[in-house]
Amino acid sequence: MLADLLGPEDTLDLVEANPRFARLLAADLRADPRLALHQERIALFAGPVAELDPQARYDVIVSGLPFANFHPREVSDLLAGYLSALKPGGHLTYFGYRGAARLRALLGTSRSLARHSGVTHVLDTFQQTHATGCRTVWGNLPPARVWHLRAPTETPHPLP
Repeated sequence: MLADLLGPEDTLDLVEANPRFARLLAADLRADPRLALHQERIALFAGPVAELDPQARYDVIVSGLPFANFHPREVSDLLAGYLSALKPGGHLTYFGYRGAARLRALLGTSRSLARHSGVTHVLDTFQQTHATGCRTVWGNLPPARVWHLRAPTETPHPLP
């Protein structure tokens, strides 16, 4: 879908940390005729998002990372990294599954519940500061809550 949205001057960087999924994605990039149309403008990075070029800047970042599976500090670092990788006013989109917190409350250990509570706090903090919208995709199984965040429109000036 993202490739179909590319404008004539746009590029698409795909990042996949799982080597097996990266190989499958690389094969799809070669085999799918829709993707082949944009092949020269699509790059695949097989590795963690944290290893991307720190100088790269993006208009839009779409993240499929399962933040609920990370530790709060990792989520904070990832979101801060995404926002700093965006051009001023750039957009970040990510999702989480509705109902997952209730399921965790029923089945989780006290340790996992504490970790997830910390992740929720981190996400809430970033959402309060940067969110431009949120919607639920009910057709997804399970339904997904999709968040849209915006990077600051100005680059902060360093203090003298």
